[in-house]
Amino acid sequence: MPEIPFIIDFSRTFIHFRSNRVNHTPRLQADASCTVRQPGVEARTFYLSCACLGENMYVARGLVQVPTCEFVLLAEPDREYGYIKKYASSDKDIRESHRVGEPMKTHSGIPATVLSLRVFPAHLASAHALTDYDGIRRAHEENRPVVGRTRYLAEDRSTEVVLEYPVKILNLAHDRPLWQVDTGPVLLPIEPLQVPKAGSPLASRLGLAYILYNGWGGAEVAIREETALGPPGNRALATQHYTGTRVLDARNELFAG
Repeated sequence: MPEIPFIIDFSRTFIHFRSNRVNHTPRLQADASCTVRQPGVEARTFYLSCACLGENMYVARGLVQVPTCEFVLLAEPDREYGYIKKYASSDKDIRESHRVGEPMKTHSGIPATVLSLRVFPAHLASAHALTDYDGIRRAHEENRPVVGRTRYLAEDRSTEVVLEYPVKILNLAHDRPLWQVDTGPVLLPIEPLQVPKAGSPLASRLGLAYILYNGWGGAEVAIREETALGPPGNRALATQHYTGTRVLDARNELFAG
């Protein structure tokens, strides 16, 4: 049988970081990865954490930060990170990207510096490629973990982007040999991927999306972006939602554990 490349088991892949704000180490389960391969440049892989709620640490009461926010981390081990805080309205949203060792904003208003940032990827045990309806049906019916991998070229037509993600939603038709993936959030470039200028981390060009496809070629993504709920320009009447759609000229692969 052909050798199966390293397939991430996202249920056992974790991001650890430490900062000078609280003397502890958060562990965040990874939700997706995005690798950028530019010609003549070392490939770079970022991991998206699962979402958590903004929290006050180790207090007796008031663990939930008010106003509440959803927090996700974008992590490139020991190099760069970004984070997105999504509030009820866009005027309060915070998005920052930094290199490890640079300070970031906090809820308290006192900047914190990330001192270390590590990712511990795990293999999907006994991974095998799913190449047809019957294989997908067996994985579906046996409730096996399924991981998707999508490759496409960025706008410059020379930079390869490789998305990897757990397939949380896998649809299977009964009367026809059809299947469909609808899953997310995944991590992908939402801005052009020219070589970043000094002071502009690559993490700042990545964002969240859902990915959908029902074949090995082509995919559609719905990108999370600021979405007006009232008059344009009023960010207090806007929110972040998956309203930006894009079609990718992509190649899709599925693997089961």
